[in-house]
Amino acid sequence: VNNGAYEELDLSQYQKGSPIVQIVKARHKQDYASNHQYLQMLLEMAGKMKPYQGNKMKALKEKRDKLKERVGVLKQTIDSSFETEKEIKEQLAAFKAAKNAEDLNKAFDSSSYHTDYEYIKETGKITTYCGACSRSCHIGCGLSYGDDLTGCWCSGSNNCCNQCGCSMSSHCHMGWKRKEKRTWVTNVNEEMKAAHMTAQQKKAAIEKRKRELKAKLKQLEKQRDECAADIQRKYKELEGIAIIGYN
Repeated sequence: VNNGAYEELDLSQYQKGSPIVQIVKARHKQDYASNHQYLQMLLEMAGKMKPYQGNKMKALKEKRDKLKERVGVLKQTIDSSFETEKEIKEQLAAFKAAKNAEDLNKAFDSSSYHTDYEYIKETGKITTYCGACSRSCHIGCGLSYGDDLTGCWCSGSNNCCNQCGCSMSSHCHMGWKRKEKRTWVTNVNEEMKAAHMTAQQKKAAIEKRKRELKAKLKQLEKQRDECAADIQRKYKELEGIAIIGYN
C-alpha cells in the first residue's frame, strides 16, 4: 500500500490553482486509486486461498497446548513420586525407632511363679528326736515346724535335754512333711509397659501409612508411565504437521 496517499500537505499555504496544489491533488487521486486496486487484488487472493492452512495452524496450537499440559502433569506426577518415596523412607526410619523402643521395653513384665514350702504333719504325732544319741526324747510335741526347740517339754537347764542330757542343738522334730506350694507373683514395670504399648501403637500406625504410601506410589508410577507414553504420541503427531517455528 502506498502510504503517500495518506500524507497530508497544508495546501492553505498555496494559492488556488497553483501548480503545486494541482500536482498534489492529482497525486492523491492516483495513490487512492492505486491503493484501492491493490486491496481488491489482496481480497481476491484471500478468497482463493485454501482454508486448510489455517486449520493446520489451529490444530498445531491445540496439540502443542495439550502437549504442554501433559508435560506439566508429568512433572507434577514425578514430583509427587519423589515426595512419596521420601515419606516412605521417613516412615521406615520411624518404624525402626518404634521397633527399638518396643524391644527395649519388652521385659516390662517379670511376673512368674514362686515356689514356697509348707510343712504338714506326716504322722499323727511329732517327736523331738536327738541325733546325737538316737533317742526320742519327747513324743507328741506340740511345737510347730521351725519353732525353737528350747520351748519343747524336754528342754532343760543350760539348753540341755532333760531326757538324754544332750544339747538341744542336736535335737530335731520328726514327723513333718514338706509340701511344695507355687504362687504367682506379679511384677510389672508400669513405665516400661506404657513405653512398650506406645511403641506397638506407633508401629501399627506406621505400617498402615506405609501401605497407603506404597499404594499411592504404585498409582503414581502407573500415571507417570501413561503420561510419558501419551507425550510421545502427541510429539509424533506434532512432527506430522508441516508447520515449523509456530509459537
